[in-house]
Formats: sequence, structure tokens, C-alpha cells
Amino acid sequence: MPPYRYIPFPMANSGSSNSGGPSLTGGLMLFGGLLLTYHLGKKLIEELQKGGAERRADDSPEVQQAMLLRMAMNPSGVSWMMSFDATLVDKIMEVGRVITNLDAVGKAYRDLYRDNLLTDLQSELSADEYQRFITLVTSNPGKEKSNGKSSPPNQFAKPQVLIVAKKDMFVRSSPDASYHGAFYEQFSDKNILRTAKSGEFLGYATGMQSYDQKNDVKFIRVGFSVMAESAPLDWKKRAREKVTFWVSSSANYVDQFNSEAEMLRAYPGIEAYSRWMKPLDYYDKQVKGLLGIAPGKGLVSTGFITVFDEELRPVGRATPDMLLGVLEMELKNGQETYYRFRTENNRPRWVNSQQVKILQP
Repeated sequence: MPPYRYIPFPMANSGSSNSGGPSLTGGLMLFGGLLLTYHLGKKLIEELQKGGAERRADDSPEVQQAMLLRMAMNPSGVSWMMSFDATLVDKIMEVGRVITNLDAVGKAYRDLYRDNLLTDLQSELSADEYQRFITLVTSNPGKEKSNGKSSPPNQFAKPQVLIVAKKDMFVRSSPDASYHGAFYEQFSDKNILRTAKSGEFLGYATGMQSYDQKNDVKFIRVGFSVMAESAPLDWKKRAREKVTFWVSSSANYVDQFNSEAEMLRAYPGIEAYSRWMKPLDYYDKQVKGLLGIAPGKGLVSTGFITVFDEELRPVGRATPDMLLGVLEMELKNGQETYYRFRTENNRPRWVNSQQVKILQP
């Protein structure tokens, strides 16, 4: 028989440091090996995804667009230098004009660089530049929806453009289309102010817009100032109040007009609304106009206040934020100080100085 060596097996109670179970060192080595395998596997998957995205660059416009956007944000090509590189804003806008599927571009960007495209864009661009990029993308008439079908064009609304509802639509307090008013959403965050009716004059575009990426809806901000003299009874108490809200900018939902005459030709019955719904800066312009005619400091009420005549007798009430007139002089009466001002109708009036604010000319 061939010779063999006998190797004794240590007993559990022998007191030897070598036991029959796994040692601490062996366990650590096993864990380290598994961790290394995990990271190597993850890195390999990422590289395969990145390599696959790069190989698709010739065939996929979305991959090309993702690469071009990264190059514009990180011209040096060194990822850790991205925050120090000079961002090529014009190149980003140039790419934005041809993007038809932002979701696909975002996925390609994630595969290539393991980063979030919109987060990087927000970091590299100013708020106005980022808004401009989103506008270019969402206004593209060839833009695709997630189901692959063409979506109705969105319309960027310039400031002061008149907005009319083409069909019944939600008026929202925030640019988020997640809530639809369904019964099963009763415990959800609600941002629907009301439902505007077809053919209703909504107000004037403020120039602000927002893109709800989750629901693929572009919103524009609309507003108006209340002219109490021509307003319905329930709006009279809100004299000079500025009202703002958000609506979808889809051409399926809103019409835009550059002038009231143009709007009235398309919607003849809408005139009653436009008589009392004025642009947001309507009363601001009145302040400037009044001060232009009579140079001086304007007085604006800070609440519901009493207006006095020359004998300091109450002659009327002013509503909050109402332009009263032009400051002429002040009068101290004991502990109180009164301002005399001249109204638009050239009448001298007095108010308590604690109830008004002064506008510089």
C-alpha cells in the first residue's frame, strides 16, 4: 500500500484556536470577495449599458442628443470637472430644438453617464435658461408622448397675451396635473381651483411657464386684476386684487390672442369678462401715468381705510392696495400724522399716514 500521512482532526474541546467552523478571517475574506464580485459585476453591467448606448449612437437620435448635451455641459470630458467647465448654453438650446422624446434622451443619458439629465441641466443652467430649454422641448410640434403617438402642440404664451379656454378645463393653483378630481382621489393633494368653461376668457399670460414631466403636461401662468366698477357682484369686494393660476398650454385647450379686438372677433360673447378682468399691471400703469401727469409721491392704501375731506371729516372708504393720489403735504395732529393728497379728479383729501404706503416717482 502506498504510504500516507495522518493528519489529526482537532477536537472541539481541545482548546486549539482552530475549530471545525469557519474562522473570522475566512468569513471576512468571503464577505470581501462577495463585495468585490458585486462591485465588479455592477461596474461590468454599467459599462455594458454605456457601451450599448454608445454603439446605438449612430442609429438613435436620442443617444446622440444625450451625448451632445453632456458635451455642452462638460466640454473638458472630465466628469469631476463638470461643475468647473464653462457650460455651452447655446449648444444646449440647439439640441433642445430637435428633441422629440425627452424621456428617451434622459434614459440614454442615464445609461451613458449614470446621472439624471434634468438634474444636471438645472445645475448647469440658470432658472431662465432651464425654462427656455424646457420650452423648446415641449413646444416641438414633433414631440412624442410615452405611447409613441404625436401630442398636440404646446404654445409658449408671451406676457400680456389674452388666453381663452377652447373647452372645459381645470384651473389649478400649481402646475401639477396629478390630481384629476376623481372620487378615488379625495384624499390626494388637490390643486384644482375650478373648471373653466368652453369659450371663457381666462386672463392674460404672465410669461411664466412650467413643465410637469411626470404627467407630460406643459402649463402657463395666467392672471388678471379686478376692476370693481364693471365686475359682477361677487367680485366687487375684490377690487384691484391680482389673481393668478395655472392652465394647460396645449393648443387643444387654449386659444391665444395678441389683442382684445382679435379675441372678440373669435369669441363675440366674451366682452363682458374683459371689461373687468384687466392685465396684472393695469393699476401699476395707472400709478405711473398719474405720477407722470403730477410729479410726486403716490399714496396707496394698505387696507380698508377712511378718507377725509379738507375739514378732516370722513367722506369715503378706500379698499386695500388702491391708488389714492399724489402726496402734497403732511400734518401732525397730536400723536397722529395725516397726509394730504390730490386725487385723479384733482380733489384734496386726507388719510392717516399709518394706513398708507408711499410710492416713489
